[in-house]
Parts: sequence; C-alpha cells; structure tokens
Amino acid sequence: MQGIGNLLATSFLKRHGIEQSVTATMIVQRANVILADLIINSPLKNDVYVISYKNDELVVACRHAAATHAVQGLLPQLRQAIQQDFPDKSFLALRTRLSGQEWYNSENI
Repeated sequence: MQGIGNLLATSFLKRHGIEQSVTATMIVQRANVILADLIINSPLKNDVYVISYKNDELVVACRHAAATHAVQGLLPQLRQAIQQDFPDKSFLALRTRLSGQEWYNSENI
C-alpha cells in the first residue's frame, strides 16, 4: 500500500507533465549509453548522440551521412535494449539529424 505522500507526488508529476519529461530524459540518457556500447569499436563512436525522445520517436544527432547510415542499421538492437529497460515505453521511429556545425559533445551538453 502506497503512502499518501507517494500518491500525492505521483499525482502531481502526472498532472503537470513532469513524469513524461523525466521519463524522456531517462530514455535519452540510457539510449546514449546503449548506442555507445553498440559502436564502441567503431570510428564513428564520437559522431552520434541521442538528443531527444518525444511522441515515440528517438532523435539522434549525427555528424555526417556515414554516421546516419550506421545508426539506422543499429535500430533493431537499440529498440530492443531500450524496451528492456522501459517496457511500458516504445519508440516507433528513429529520426536522425545531420548536425555538422553545431556538434554535441560532453563539453557543451
């Protein structure tokens, strides 16, 4: 049985959309870890970064077309790994975005 505090917190989070935002952030962080593990020995490992999850769509920034192609090929493995960690969430689409000038790295995120 949940305490009244837990019920109120859960209700608050759902009502204000905070739960959805927190879950999306957790999915993005986990997807970046999974993607890094999948391409750990690839020369493209620094050329892809998951930037958002919204409306069942995972968006991955790619530095160039080769990175985009590589990420598309990893879709089944990425989807399966995310669904293991977040069984009540899914992503139906993977969208890649070329981001040549504005690159994402640990220094500016």
